[in-house]
Amino acid sequence: MARRRGGPRRAARTAITHPGRARRCGGRCLARGPGVRGDARRHRRGPLAAGNVTDVTAPVEVRIPQQRLQRRVAVLAADITRAYARTHPVFVTVLKGGTVFLADLVRHVGLPLSVDLLAISGYREAGTARIMKDLDLDITGRHVLVVEDIVDTGLTMAYLLQVLAARRPASLRVCTLLDRSVRRIADLPLDWVGFEVGDEFLVGYGLDWNERLRQLPAILAVHDASALEPDPERVAKQALR
Repeated sequence: MARRRGGPRRAARTAITHPGRARRCGGRCLARGPGVRGDARRHRRGPLAAGNVTDVTAPVEVRIPQQRLQRRVAVLAADITRAYARTHPVFVTVLKGGTVFLADLVRHVGLPLSVDLLAISGYREAGTARIMKDLDLDITGRHVLVVEDIVDTGLTMAYLLQVLAARRPASLRVCTLLDRSVRRIADLPLDWVGFEVGDEFLVGYGLDWNERLRQLPAILAVHDASALEPDPERVAKQALR
């Protein structure tokens, strides 16, 4: 979503409703510290720490390995399956970054579900957000889960939730793989968070550098973007070894 830096102000919380039993902390009150490890059975809904810098001299390094990503996706999917039991939810993601996470997530969810996509021009491009490609489905009365790759300032997500809430879904919830809360401007209710990440440039698993590297199976931290030129795939491959 939007990646513009912002000040400390807070936007009003977007009102949403949840199917089934209400939960107080929205998945954010567990497992936030850097000491959290990959086994999420004990803290099933809490975000995990993505990891720490291991080599400050490397221009690119692996931040979240493929196996850890896939384990976390499976845990999130299991919890989502329980939350939406006996419903037929609609999973919505924003093009293009969320599609990789969405594809893996839905394969693990043991429910009948529908998938729809939309495109948004973020605040980074125009200072405001607007729908570029709308949903094909009518979500009125449906349980809707927004699936996102990363929530940064939260401005675009807040706009999206406002737009979707106006269509009167039965419920509206958010699952993001990555939460960069240190950059947050808009106060958002995130129901499922995969990993907490810091203020660094990340690529892979849907996240891009100049529309490249989305296909990487892991998430890499880029400390020196100039090192990616002229062959980012070669640099990424070396980091993944």
